[in-house]
Amino acid sequence: MARLILSTNNITLENLPTGRKSNSELSESELSKALRYKLRETQDNFSYLKYFDEKAEGTQTQPQVSSLALEYLSGYYIPKVDVSASPLSEERSQYEITVKIFYLSRADMKNKEYANDAVKFVMRKLDIEYIDLLIVSFSRGLSDGEFEKEEDFSEEDIEENIATWTTLSHLKERGVVRKLGVADFNTSKLNKFLKRVRVSPKVNQLNVKNCCNVAPSLLELAKLEEIELLTHRDSRSILPNFLLSEILKLDLPSHSDQSSDDVENVLSSKWVVKYSAVIRDRGVIEYKGYFAAIELLKS
Repeated sequence: MARLILSTNNITLENLPTGRKSNSELSESELSKALRYKLRETQDNFSYLKYFDEKAEGTQTQPQVSSLALEYLSGYYIPKVDVSASPLSEERSQYEITVKIFYLSRADMKNKEYANDAVKFVMRKLDIEYIDLLIVSFSRGLSDGEFEKEEDFSEEDIEENIATWTTLSHLKERGVVRKLGVADFNTSKLNKFLKRVRVSPKVNQLNVKNCCNVAPSLLELAKLEEIELLTHRDSRSILPNFLLSEILKLDLPSHSDQSSDDVENVLSSKWVVKYSAVIRDRGVIEYKGYFAAIELLKS
């Protein structure tokens, strides 16, 4: 098994193809378009997928990392970063930097290193020492802010989320993250969650399509606990395996002869991170990008 990181450029500077999408599809569409753009731009460097296939078959023993513009970091093969200059034009204090991590399966939430790795990659990319806000999107979304049903989640969901949250809390205690947030928590889940965690979330992100229909009970709880309610347009299934295989098949010629089933059998998306740097006094997004972690499952 090999782990790889796909990354986008600063998408605020790219002229990505546009098309009418529903709010819930915007983030998925943005990510997939940005990845396609990046892979087309550097497809020669991303021939490392061919190397991993050969390695799995026992015909390779040593990756030619330098020739592929990759480096090995924290157990991942990741595109090299130009560290000669910061990608941000202002001093660090001028930015509000937000990171949102999407866990793509319940099994992935149990990996304590994913959040640490994701934060590390963002800080390295932006040449910063801390993040202002880290939001977590658990693999099983509950409501978009308007559904107040107890059956939307189970006790097992709560336990799994708390276990993951503990890892994120350690990042805050270390000063790597200033604030933590959650996404799509309804009143019932948020109330139970708050009673059982040591570090409380300061943000609850809700889907923008329901921002005008937030339950009064959620508004009241957020006010009482001093939790800011923000909005998002992110898809809950931001990088499903079928989309990942489609992106890689379309843009990596070395895999053009493989069927969809073939690719899905060897590739799996694990987590996605969306990050942005906003200039505080102007409210302008200067930098926005994504990292996506994938695993080659062939052994």
